[in-house]
Amino acid sequence: MGVKCVSLNAKGLNSPYKWRQLWRDAVQSHCEVLMVQETHLLEKDADKCKHPSFPYIFHSPAYKKKKKRGGGGVLLAVSKNVSFVLSSTTIDPKGRFALINSTLDNVAITLAMVYGPNTNQLSFFRKFFKKLHDFATGPVLLGGDFNIPVSVRLDCDRRSSRRRPELYSLLTEFHLRDIWRYLHSTELTTFWFPRI
Repeated sequence: MGVKCVSLNAKGLNSPYKWRQLWRDAVQSHCEVLMVQETHLLEKDADKCKHPSFPYIFHSPAYKKKKKRGGGGVLLAVSKNVSFVLSSTTIDPKGRFALINSTLDNVAITLAMVYGPNTNQLSFFRKFFKKLHDFATGPVLLGGDFNIPVSVRLDCDRRSSRRRPELYSLLTEFHLRDIWRYLHSTELTTFWFPRI
């Protein structure tokens, strides 16, 4: 089974222009699973989360509009171009994650979307991974913005003097794998710094 998945950080979807751009890009990319974090959409904005090419949409609304006070909201959409059968869902009321057990093109799979907090990440992810582990059936496709590096050595700017937590040991403990890092095991993440 091959599924084309796109994960992106919207940094807010409250303007009609950004919605049109999101759906246009999703359709043009021929993605089958779309994962969007930091939507900043509240529960009352759910009608904005509709598109004819993506009939299966799961939305965990932002807890509050302000990013610092709660989850930023996540959205997971499945294209009409794949065979999709929903089994069960767990949607975080604070806008941090959505978990979907389903059958995608006749394969049982768990789709998971997360938008990690900017503080206390390890505590949050330990609870989240435990919830995901208990919920999942079949392989897990996890996307989102973790707001924490998997490996400080490979994913952080070497000029940064601040000590940072990393996610590698938690991923290993819960038998999860960073696919990009798996395919690029020794490649350093590139940082771009603008000239001032």
